[in-house]
Amino acid sequence: MMKFTSLLMEVLFPGGGVSLKTSEYSRVARIFYKKALKTNDKGDYFPVWGTCLGHQELTYLTSGKNLLVKLKTENISLPLNFTTAAKDSRMFQNFPDDLLQKLATEPLTAHFHKRSVSIKNFRKNEKLTNFYKVLTTNTDGKIEFASTMEGAESVGAPEVEHPGEKKYLEEPAPFSQ
Repeated sequence: MMKFTSLLMEVLFPGGGVSLKTSEYSRVARIFYKKALKTNDKGDYFPVWGTCLGHQELTYLTSGKNLLVKLKTENISLPLNFTTAAKDSRMFQNFPDDLLQKLATEPLTAHFHKRSVSIKNFRKNEKLTNFYKVLTTNTDGKIEFASTMEGAESVGAPEVEHPGEKKYLEEPAPFSQ
């Protein structure tokens, strides 16, 4: 495994529906997460991206706890609520202003999940607050949750929305006009 991971440049933890603690997904994710931390500690940048379940897995691996709360965000598209940290983030710093404006005002990000890390739980957990910066949030109408985070030092760009999902199958996406 070490020889194989030395050939990697980054890792993606995709979405899915398995246990954060006991699945094969979680076992393999833990191996790559630890490898990424060691690589970054040596000064080599090794990015990790987590979408949906991957986002949840990264928060579990970082905090050591399952901090997920139930949400009503299945099959819904939402605009992003950008935090002050987003402007200078590696993820959003080079986005064109018009795209950021559309992401903030139009429901362009797809959500297909029942659980996520609430901002309340995020702020209560010192390991998460020391490791990640919340870049965007969303709400299900009652609970505010972290939808995009970035590793404060190096590893990790977890996001809960699904950037690859096509909401507009028969008409062009609003940002392509």
